[in-house]
Amino acid sequence: MARSHASRGLTIAEPRPMALDEPAFDLAYRAYAPRLRAVAYDIVRDRDGAEDVVHGALVRVWSAGAYRPDRGALLPFLIA
Repeated sequence: MARSHASRGLTIAEPRPMALDEPAFDLAYRAYAPRLRAVAYDIVRDRDGAEDVVHGALVRVWSAGAYRPDRGALLPFLIA
């Protein structure tokens, strides 16, 4: 399966430590926020609420450095 241009850039960003890696956060946000907002909207049924959920989740994941590239792709991790 082909990855989008943004996803190719994330392959480079993903192995770096997440905590305090602002460029990787920005890249992930631009690449995945639309899909994550759609998932969040299905749950909260509010556009502004979905945006808040996505931003909060990404900040928590990045702050904790919780994602491990060796365990799988970033998008499914973020959705879960």
